[in-house]
Amino acid sequence: MHLYLSFRRIIMYKIAIITNDSITVKKITTKILKAFNNHSVDPKITTYNDIQPLNLNTHYDMLIIDNYRNITFAKKYRQKHLNTHIIFISNNHDFLYIQPINEIKQNHLQSDCYPIINHLTHKTNHHNNVLLIQTKSDLITIKHNQIIYCQSQGHTSYIYTTKTTLTTRYKLSQLETMLNSKDFHLINQSYLINWHFVYQIKNKDVFLTNGTILHISRRKYKQAIASYQKYLITR
Repeated sequence: MHLYLSFRRIIMYKIAIITNDSITVKKITTKILKAFNNHSVDPKITTYNDIQPLNLNTHYDMLIIDNYRNITFAKKYRQKHLNTHIIFISNNHDFLYIQPINEIKQNHLQSDCYPIINHLTHKTNHHNNVLLIQTKSDLITIKHNQIIYCQSQGHTSYIYTTKTTLTTRYKLSQLETMLNSKDFHLINQSYLINWHFVYQIKNKDVFLTNGTILHISRRKYKQAIASYQKYLITR
């Protein structure tokens, strides 16, 4: 018996959950739907009581399986669908060393669901020009054109937007990857800027529209100038 949960959004993301535990289904489904509610993503979730009805030729963006006895099926499925993210739910503390198949623990479903959300939100970021930041209690959406620059200080990064300033544990390199946009450039080890808010570059100093002045490191200067010129041509 299949249960289909679908919400009309812009991006379709197909997920299959294979388990006969209704509580596990509810926990994972609730977490995923909460993460993508109002974020232009349509997570279509199909649940199976066991692996048998699942066709190897049916593509899913993600498989969540609760029984290691299905590892052979998972390997065969991986060969046909290289981009599918496969996660096993474990009842113990042993890790499954088969990449890129991952694991979440039954007694840590809430916390271990975060890698799932990170994977899904990365897909959302790429298609919608938004940055999704996962906090302990919520998922915050920031449009690219609202981010002025990001600053790294110690183990914390600050995201300065047109409306507010947010803090996150993500490194600048991680934020740059998540943004995945040529509008953003790392001008030194501490600052990632949005070219959209730059109105002048003079003597290795970057003047932003909000009055902030940031310095381009000598090592990154040529690359930064080339990136800015390319931005001006293509914008």
